[in-house]
Amino acid sequence: MKNIVIVGSGWRSLFFVRVIKAMPDKFRLLAMLTRSEETALRVASENGIYVTTNEKECVDLNPDLVVVATSKTNIVDTAIKWANYGFEVLMETPAGISEEDFSKFETCNCKDKISVAEQYHRYPIYQAIKSVLETGILGNINDMVMSLCHDYHAVSLMRFFFGNIDGAKVLFNTEYPINVLETGNRGGVKYDGSLKEYKRSIALLEFSANRHATYDFSSLLYHTEIANQSLTIRGSLGEYKDGEFIFAKEVKNTASVDEIHKEIVEKYRYCKEKLEIHYSASEVEKICFRGKCLWINPYLNLGFGNDEIAIADLLLGKSKYSLDFAIEDARLGLALH
Repeated sequence: MKNIVIVGSGWRSLFFVRVIKAMPDKFRLLAMLTRSEETALRVASENGIYVTTNEKECVDLNPDLVVVATSKTNIVDTAIKWANYGFEVLMETPAGISEEDFSKFETCNCKDKISVAEQYHRYPIYQAIKSVLETGILGNINDMVMSLCHDYHAVSLMRFFFGNIDGAKVLFNTEYPINVLETGNRGGVKYDGSLKEYKRSIALLEFSANRHATYDFSSLLYHTEIANQSLTIRGSLGEYKDGEFIFAKEVKNTASVDEIHKEIVEKYRYCKEKLEIHYSASEVEKICFRGKCLWINPYLNLGFGNDEIAIADLLLGKSKYSLDFAIEDARLGLALH
C-alpha cells in the first residue's frame, strides 16, 4: 500500500485522484493540499476526498509519495520544497518554464528524490509502437513527423522513440494563426461553436546521427471533432503512420534466380500491416501486431483512459522519467517557438 499526498487541486491532480480511488488495494490518498478554504471545501465535496490547507498536517502524515500538481509557475519551487522535506516526489510536467527554473533544479541537493509524470510514454499505443520498432522492422529510425502534443511532451516522445537525443537543436521554427470551428474544450464537445483563432507551430529539429523530426502542433488538436492527431516514424526500411506499418522485409533463402541474367529476382518483399487494437466495451483490452500481443491492459474494467493508465503505471513505479531528461526536454521544448 502506497500512501500519497497530492499538492495542488487543479484538473491534472484529479487524474491522480481517480486512479488512487479506483485502486484501493494499491494506493491510499491521505490528503490533498490546496491554498484556499473555499477550494478545499469544493474539491472535497465534489470528489469525496480529504482536502486541507494545512501544509504541516500533510508533512506529519509522512506519505510514501508526494504528487506535486500545482500550476506551471510554482511547480518547481513546490517540488523542491517537498523533496527537501525528505519525501519522494512525483511532479507534473513540465520541469520548468524558464532557465531560472532549470537552474533551481540543477543546483538543488534533492534531485534524486524527484521524478516527472510524463504520461505520453505510457500510453498503450506508444508502448505498442515502440515494441514493434525495437524488432528492427523499420531499420534505422531517422525521421519523424509529430502532430499530436505540445512542446516538452513532443520532445519527450521524440526521445522515447529515437532513444538518445543528445546534441539536439532546432534548425527552423515558425508560427501563424489558423481559423477553425471550435468544436470542443476541456468541458466536452461543443455543437454551437464559432470560428476560433488557434496558433499553429512548426519546427524542424536535428539530432545526432543524422536524425530529424518535424514538430507540427496546434492546441486545436487537443479538443476537436474535425482534425486528427498524427504520428509518422520513418526508418531505412519503411515507416509507421497512424496505426499502420509499411516496410520492406528481406527474403531469406527463397529468392529465385533469373537464369538468363543471373540476377536475384526478389530480395525484398513489401508489406503493410496494421496494429490490431482490441476493445472490451469502451476500454482498450490489448494491442497486437502480426498475431503477437504487444500490450495487455492490466487495469481492465477500471474505466481508465490513456492518462489514467499512464498515471497508474507511474504511481506503481513501472516507469520513471528522470528529472535530468525532463529538464532537457523542457528546455528544448521552449526552443520550438
